[in-house]
Amino acid sequence: IRSWEIITEIGKTIENNWKLLAQHHNLDIQIQGLKPLINFKINSDNWLSYKTYISQEFLKENILASNSIYTCIDHTEIILEKYLNKLDKVFSTIAECENGRDIKSILNTPIAHDTFRRLN
Repeated sequence: IRSWEIITEIGKTIENNWKLLAQHHNLDIQIQGLKPLINFKINSDNWLSYKTYISQEFLKENILASNSIYTCIDHTEIILEKYLNKLDKVFSTIAECENGRDIKSILNTPIAHDTFRRLN
């Protein structure tokens, strides 16, 4: 098997799980990008706060993660399972926020900027 086939399959697995988690938590998710370089966005006015929250919660677990992923051949099933279990908990909290919980009350950092707008 070639490395690009492996990373493409990993990306497909992640994409399918993102869809399942979003559906389970009733989140409106948009996924885009090539399979090994995919990303998602939750369609909400609070998106940038949610993106910040995702990074914040993963960093607490010593995992550098956000709404995008660059897959590699070292992303084993064990690593993906840990990532997806954590994302499930994060999506659960985001779903609570979509239903009235104040996302800003659980952020420990300033809200992320939208792309390169901060530079303009």
